[in-house]
This record gives sequence, C-alpha cells and structure tokens, in this order.
Amino acid sequence: MTGWAHEFGCKVSAPPERVFAALTNAGELTRWFAERVEVEPRVGGAFRFWGRHTYGAPSRSQATQRLTRFTVPSAVGFTWRIEQLDSEVVLDLTPAERDG
Repeated sequence: MTGWAHEFGCKVSAPPERVFAALTNAGELTRWFAERVEVEPRVGGAFRFWGRHTYGAPSRSQATQRLTRFTVPSAVGFTWRIEQLDSEVVLDLTPAERDG
C-alpha cells in the first residue's frame, strides 16, 4: 500500500486483555463505536462496521473491512476504506510500564 501513514499513541487505564475484548467483541463495539458490527475473530475474517455512528455513515454493503491482524491480546489490524481510499488501521496494545 502506498500513501501516507499516521501514527498515534495513547494510554488507557485498562489492561491489554480488556481493551482487546472491547475492540473485538461485536456487542462491545456497538456500545461505543458503530451502530452495526460483524466480527469473525481470525485474520481474513470480517471486521465490518456500519451505520449512522460510523464515519461517513456507510451502508452494510459498503462495510467491507477485514481483519489483517488478530493476536490475542496484543494486536488488531483491519482494512478500512475511507473517502474512497483504502487504508489499514493497526492497534498495538502494550501494557503500561509500572512505576516503582
């Protein structure tokens, strides 16, 4: 894939296992991310999201996202066509270093 890349990092007050579950469970994703969700938990499986809460409000037929990475509990990657451009979103989950 050619084009631009954007990298962003943030800290979340939850263990990677909990964040991974929130990112890969259809029921949890519909609570905070999209109106409709389908997840097939494997590389190449569907990771479809659509509806009025999704950027661009795609229809079900336009939701063609597929999982490109699925490493429990440390990484989720998926394709996402945004504004007629193909992209890949990769979420690497790393436990926070403990103070002390």
